Amino acid sequence: MSCPIRQRTSSPIPAQRTRRRALAFLLAVMTALVPAATAEAARSIPVGLASTNDQNLRTHESLLAIRFVLDRDTSMYRFMSGFKTQGASWDPHSGSKCGGPGSGCYGAGDGGIVNARLVTVKADGTPNLSNVLAEETRSAKDRYFDSKNSYGVDGITQMIFSSMGGIQLKRNTMYAMVYRNTHRDPVSNFFSINSPTVKESAAGPNGRNNLDPDAAGAIAGLDPREAVASSTNGGGSWSWGRQVGPYFGSPSSDDGTRLPWYGWQTSASTKPQANQPYYQYWNQCSACTLTARNVPRKTTLTEAGGYAPVGSSVGVVTVRNTRTGQIGRTGSLGSGIVKGALSSPVAVEPGDTYEITNTGTVYRYEADAFLVKVFGLGAGAFPFTTAGSADAAQLFALPHPYFAVPEPVVARSPRRVILKRATLILRRAAASRRNASRVGRMVLKGQVTGPRARPGLRVAIQMRRHAGGWRTIGRTELRSRGRFVLDLRVNVRRPGDRLRVRAAAPGAGRSVSVRVALKR
Repeated sequence: MSCPIRQRTSSPIPAQRTRRRALAFLLAVMTALVPAATAEAARSIPVGLASTNDQNLRTHESLLAIRFVLDRDTSMYRFMSGFKTQGASWDPHSGSKCGGPGSGCYGAGDGGIVNARLVTVKADGTPNLSNVLAEETRSAKDRYFDSKNSYGVDGITQMIFSSMGGIQLKRNTMYAMVYRNTHRDPVSNFFSINSPTVKESAAGPNGRNNLDPDAAGAIAGLDPREAVASSTNGGGSWSWGRQVGPYFGSPSSDDGTRLPWYGWQTSASTKPQANQPYYQYWNQCSACTLTARNVPRKTTLTEAGGYAPVGSSVGVVTVRNTRTGQIGRTGSLGSGIVKGALSSPVAVEPGDTYEITNTGTVYRYEADAFLVKVFGLGAGAFPFTTAGSADAAQLFALPHPYFAVPEPVVARSPRRVILKRATLILRRAAASRRNASRVGRMVLKGQVTGPRARPGLRVAIQMRRHAGGWRTIGRTELRSRGRFVLDLRVNVRRPGDRLRVRAAAPGAGRSVSVRVALKR
C-alpha cells in the first residue's frame, strides 16, 4: 500500500497563531448562532436488489440487526422481516432435512427460538442492547404459522412478524431490530434471517455504518442511515455491508452488500406498510417496460435509470406520460445502478400513469405470492407492473413520486444556551479520605438567549467525569433576562477527576460543556 508523502511545515509565528485562533473562535460562534437545519433526508433511488442472502443464527452470541428509520411518527404494532426455515423438521416446503448451513438448508431441527428486541441506537450507530423498547420471544415454528395464518398466505412465506405492543416510535430516528436464536442447542436447531444483496460498489451509504441523513447515493428505497449489521460476540462488536452473517458477500459480484428488508403494521386493523417490499433471486429482463399507475402527487421527472447486472448495461431509458404523451430519454447507461438526465422533463399529475422502458438489461423485482398478499404489490402503495405481472423491472424515474414526503420539520427558535460558570465548593476532608465520596455545593450560572427565552423555561444541568456518560444532576428555571442559577448539594467521588457540566433547554439544544472549578 502506498502512502502520500507528508511535507513538514514550519510552525506559524505567534501573530499568525493568534489570528488563526481568533478566526476559529469566530467561526464557532457563527456556527452556534445558525438555526438548526430543517431538511430531512429523502428516500431517492427505488432499485438495488440482485439476490437474497440467508444468515443462519446458530450460536447464542450471533446477532443480526436491522437498523431502520421511519418517515412518520409511528405506532409499532408489528415489525416484519425476511425469514426462512427450509430444512427444519416441520417446514412443509423442505426437501431433505439437514443439520448445517448451505444451499437449501436455511433451518434445522425444530427451527430454533426467535428472540426479537427493538432497541435504540448508540451515538456510534450500533444497537444499544441495554435500552430495549420492546421484546418478543417465540418458537420459529409458531411464528412461521402465525405469519401465514394472520395474512392468509396459502403457500410458502419468507416473512415473519414480531409483536411490539404498539410502542410509539419517532420519525427521522434510528432504531434497530436485533434477532437472536435463544434455543438451548442453536447449532442443531436454527432459522435464518433474509437480506437482499447488491454489488458492494453500488450500495452507497447503505453498505456501511453511515450516520449522515443527507449522505448521497441511498438505494433500494432506503434512508441513507438504514443498514444491516451482525455480531458474533453478543454485541461486543459489529460488522456491516457485505461482512454480515456467517459468510461474507463478494467484493466484486452483485452478491455483495446485505441490505435491510422490513415492513410494519401500526395496529391490528391497518394494512402492513413497507418502503421496499420486493424480493429478488437473480431474475432479469431485457427491453423491459415498467408501468407506474396512479401517481400520488404532482412531480416533474428529470432523471431516469436502472440496475443492470455485472456484465450488462441498462441502455437508453425512456420515460413517457401515457396521458399527455410527453417523452424524455437518457443517453446510453452502463452497468450497476446508473442514472442520467432526461432529454426533456416529464410532468405527471395525481392519477397519471407513466411508462419506463430501456434498451438493455436490468434486474427484475420478484412479487412473490406472499408479498402480494401481505403488501398488495401491483396496486395500492405499489402500483407497478411489468408485462402485466406484479413483478417490477428495476427501472426508475426521479424524483420518485411514490415515496412519502417527510413531515415538515418545525424550525427551532433562535435560542442558545450559555453556561458561564460552574463551581464545586467542597467540605474539608481528612487526608486519608482524599479519594472518598465528598459532599459539596455545586453553583452554576448561565443564560439562554433568544426572543422566546422567557422566565419559567426549564433548564436541565448534566454532569460527567472524564469521558464517561452524561447524567442529569438537577433542573432549574429561567429568571428575568434569560438568566438561570442552580445551587444544589452533590455527592462526588474523586472530585479531582476533571468534572464537566453542561446545560440543556427545550428548543435550544445544549451548551458547550464547562470544566468545573474546585473550591475547598
